[in-house]
Amino acid sequence: MKRSYYSGTGTYPPELGEYCDSVASLASTATLIETSESKPGNASRFRDIGSVTYLDLVASATLSTAYYARACVYGYLGRKGVYKPMYESIQEVTKLGYSYSILGTAILLYPLLYESPNASSSDELVKRASQLVRALDEEEADWFLKAISLAPPSYLGTLEVGKDYRSYKGSLSELLLDSSNHDEIVSDLVGGYRLTLRALGLLREVGLVGAFLQLLCERPDGLIMRKHGSRTALLVSEMACSALKGEVTVEELDSYLISNGLNPGSTADIIAAASFLDLYDRWWSLHPDYKGYLRKGCSRVSRSDN
Repeated sequence: MKRSYYSGTGTYPPELGEYCDSVASLASTATLIETSESKPGNASRFRDIGSVTYLDLVASATLSTAYYARACVYGYLGRKGVYKPMYESIQEVTKLGYSYSILGTAILLYPLLYESPNASSSDELVKRASQLVRALDEEEADWFLKAISLAPPSYLGTLEVGKDYRSYKGSLSELLLDSSNHDEIVSDLVGGYRLTLRALGLLREVGLVGAFLQLLCERPDGLIMRKHGSRTALLVSEMACSALKGEVTVEELDSYLISNGLNPGSTADIIAAASFLDLYDRWWSLHPDYKGYLRKGCSRVSRSDN
């Protein structure tokens, strides 16, 4: 017996809906876990920072759950529109009066969610999502550009001199490759989730805050670099290294970031994506023989338009 889980997405086994609901809940929970921890310069349940509020983060994550599930269903059906659910989620969040505050996280998550019906481990999932990203075409670019036009990030304002993303014509894979030269999140996306996997390893080794500090120490935060320049971003990385060595306290680093309006937001996005992969592996460890959906066993690079 099959049913239609979302209007217009087609029919499929009801167990697939249950699976996609589970994976979508993991994605939303990952942001809630990431933002619940007090990290230097970031918003958390204990405080808001500038234009980023804890309520906006929570609303963005929880209201996105149904759209995360929709991406999972799309992937099972082989339907185009990897970032179409992101566009729809931003619409809902903003219509309800909240600011969509998880764009970087969502950009990393949607290819993973799309490929989730085809993987049972984080390693397998990342490999399939990376392959998918390399094959995203012009139609996929349209949905991506519609989405970011509702919450326009600075990293896609200008791809190169005289070339604005609002008039871009071409494949999404080409757009992302161009943008990866000046954005850390997109660079991670087209680079096979290298930073996210590094963060996953750190997360399991030293915990969330420790992973955040170590990642910030190892490379400048992309958001700080875009907004405040490389010199400031490098200084923040040096301070994160000093905090890990005990030369300055985490509280001193946090105070410096807050007083200077410096938010390591890209690092937080990567930690959230890593948290999702960690939850994904935990879920599969609890359901090792799960067969509730039909794994097609093929790459979503060869997708239908149905």
